[in-house]
Amino acid sequence: MLVALGDKGVKTRDDLADLASDELREIVGESAMDNDTANAIIMKAREHWFAAEDADAAASGQGLTGGSTPLTFASAMTGPAS
Repeated sequence: MLVALGDKGVKTRDDLADLASDELREIVGESAMDNDTANAIIMKAREHWFAAEDADAAASGQGLTGGSTPLTFASAMTGPAS
């Protein structure tokens, strides 16, 4: 799989994160990977994007909603802090 990805120009984590699941499956072979696995791999490759956004928002004191408690990606997925 790694050779196939490299042959198609996917050489970094960001290259992998930029793919859609159907693109990843096409590169590695659709019989080698199901759609859920492709999505999981791509989202794992994207994790550092969200961590960087959360860190930037926390450092600047801004969140997505303003107010006293910034809304980060993680809190948006789990609900507001109590």
